[in-house]
Amino acid sequence: MSSYLLNDQAMQDFIINGYLVLKPENLTEAFHQDAYNRLTAMIERHGNPGSDLLDRAPYINDVLNAPEVTGALTSLIGANHVLDRHCACHNWGPGKDAQGWHKDYPLGGNMRYHRTRTLLLFYYPQQVSPAMGPTAIQPGTQYYMESRPDLPGLNLHVDAGTVVLTHYEVWHQATANTSDRTRFMLKFLYTRTEEPRGPTWDHTTPHWSPQAHQLFPHRNLWQHMWHWYRGGTDDIVYAAGAPSPQEIASLKSPDLLERRCAAEDLGLYGPEAQSAATELAAALTDPDEVVRLNAAYALGSGVADGVPLLLEGLKNEAAEKWKANLQRGDFTNPSQLDLTFGLAAAGGAAAPGLSAALDHSDWYVRAAAVAALGCMGLNADSASSAMTVALADPNEWVARNAAQALGNITTQDGNTAGALADTLTDTRPVTAWSLGKDPLRENAASALAKLGDLPDTLIGPLQQAQTEDSEYLRFWAQTALARQGR
Repeated sequence: MSSYLLNDQAMQDFIINGYLVLKPENLTEAFHQDAYNRLTAMIERHGNPGSDLLDRAPYINDVLNAPEVTGALTSLIGANHVLDRHCACHNWGPGKDAQGWHKDYPLGGNMRYHRTRTLLLFYYPQQVSPAMGPTAIQPGTQYYMESRPDLPGLNLHVDAGTVVLTHYEVWHQATANTSDRTRFMLKFLYTRTEEPRGPTWDHTTPHWSPQAHQLFPHRNLWQHMWHWYRGGTDDIVYAAGAPSPQEIASLKSPDLLERRCAAEDLGLYGPEAQSAATELAAALTDPDEVVRLNAAYALGSGVADGVPLLLEGLKNEAAEKWKANLQRGDFTNPSQLDLTFGLAAAGGAAAPGLSAALDHSDWYVRAAAVAALGCMGLNADSASSAMTVALADPNEWVARNAAQALGNITTQDGNTAGALADTLTDTRPVTAWSLGKDPLRENAASALAKLGDLPDTLIGPLQQAQTEDSEYLRFWAQTALARQGR
């Protein structure tokens, strides 16, 4: 396995670009041609298998289990990652028109994370020519909620047998198939079950100072991603000195690129950007998403006033955006907010304030606070008791976000597992998502699957959950039991 793990350069490239191309060497051209023929026959005879793909085509497991694939998955989302229930057999036939740029729907209507907790895997059993409607991705867009048609796309003209891994949040599309041949792309989802406590790849160089990027001014964001991947075991190295008045003033420039770069540069000063705290707080409401994200990460980089400013900003952003998020028509979580990422970057220093916000009178503030704690992961362990209480919040989004968040924190107090098990029987009406009608209970089962060792008293509730109508609830209950050796 060790020889197939990614190296530091590959990990850093993934942090920036959000994708990785692999070619399993032990699978022959004949294997891929046979897979193409069998997939074609299967669909002609039985229709598209949907999420039953591996039951109908078990030979595809040879691709998923190839050492190049498992090594990359271990590097990117840890050794105990899980192949999700949802998968798809995309048969893109002749005459198909191009799609628009999009992200896949958020699983469970849950929070979309910058930190890599879910991956997409694409397998192409045939060579993909430019005319066959290749998948196109927009490298580097995994950190954006807003569409960026100004950014270039990359058409995946690949050889037969190619596997592509992407961050779940990368914007992508299928292009028009003007050929006379069907293009298959088999899509699988993989989920991280354990937050990183150290590198899971072939790691040799702890410090990374990303170079400036013409299209993506996010060096501070990328450093935070690297820090998280390494388990947060040491401090981020920031630039020496303090920002100049001119650098701070550039945050208010009428030139968009100048504002983006100013917010990025200020973040690279870390705590020394305190002199720009007021201006960075104002930039949290900039009309441009890149500026807002860079300002949020800058305030979350040790700035003395950063956490209070981010907490106040989160309350305002939640009040302003929750309704628009729900009205997007793509199952967006009402708490999908820019400032959750800045608070996650701040780490444990932000946990007490977010925990206190779980008592706020407005549900959308409570939902945003617990969403930010979920973004944070392990550093939110001091808030686990308050998050456990939030599972019973009368508002579905607070409870749903709490269940999702608790799956990212493995040092919970002793009541958490029991409260999650109780949530398995919480049958209150909730808003459905694209593939399931029971997202609260699905999140609870998923969190239990990620907790590791569970008391024997929870085996019964999980076994009962395996009999429910929701296939995703059944899947996560089965996964939790399998991790207990059941």
